[in-house]
Amino acid sequence: MKASEINDCEICPLNNTDYCRGVVSSPGGMPIEPPCTSWNPDDEIDIGDYEADRIAMEEYYYRIYKAEQEAKMQK
Repeated sequence: MKASEINDCEICPLNNTDYCRGVVSSPGGMPIEPPCTSWNPDDEIDIGDYEADRIAMEEYYYRIYKAEQEAKMQK
């Protein structure tokens, strides 16, 4: 689905997922904008893309953590 086709949160594939809760506030009261504020009209919006990005980020941080743990054990 193209971003330009999404004109309502109800039809957005990210609606009510961990990736978007709509416009909410941080604990300090700062508004947190939903991801759709940065989309270009021609962007293809697919929750699978967001999930792939999340998994890649988790794997990246795990590799960093593992390297730090190995470095500690070698000391």
